[in-house]
Amino acid sequence: MLPLLLLLALASPAAHSAATPTPTGCGAASAALAETEVCDPRRGVLHLAYRAGRIVLQVPGRAPTVLETIPRAYAPELIGSARAIRLLPTRLQPYLARDRLLYLSVRRSSPGDGHGYCGAGAEMALTVVDLHGTPSILARVPVSSCLDNIDLDAPDLDDLTPYTVRDDRLRIRFSAYAGHDDADPIEAVLAPDLHGLTFAP
Repeated sequence: MLPLLLLLALASPAAHSAATPTPTGCGAASAALAETEVCDPRRGVLHLAYRAGRIVLQVPGRAPTVLETIPRAYAPELIGSARAIRLLPTRLQPYLARDRLLYLSVRRSSPGDGHGYCGAGAEMALTVVDLHGTPSILARVPVSSCLDNIDLDAPDLDDLTPYTVRDDRLRIRFSAYAGHDDADPIEAVLAPDLHGLTFAP
């Protein structure tokens, strides 16, 4: 009986820690995170999901929070862009220590049958979430837009190569951005207040 009890005692904690990374275990958990997850050292694994027109954030120990509701006429799945709705990975989350979480949100440029100007276009925003208390959206910063002539320097919306972190700030590279077409490449930094972009001179 003793060997069996000892085996159970040793196995149980290991199984628990593998299934639920603790807030201090982000280093070990990062390799196993899905694209929809981010590890916050103080909160644990944060999960973002898009279902039936709703973008929902799950913070450990709290009820799910609906961050956005997208009307059916603007649903990103109608233009094949729903997969681009995601959290930026942990390596691209330099503001977590300030309780600020970044994710990408996408919707159709316009409703209708998909014809006409930007009928099948997409509008994508870098969305900043305030994690204090109940999570809420603090800012939306356009990063790709058919309507406003903004293009990331990437072939697809779900390509993260335009995003980097340097000096603890998020930087984004564009192939086109209205009003900044004379720059090559076009690189911007998320502003200190996280409400807009600052472009390199």
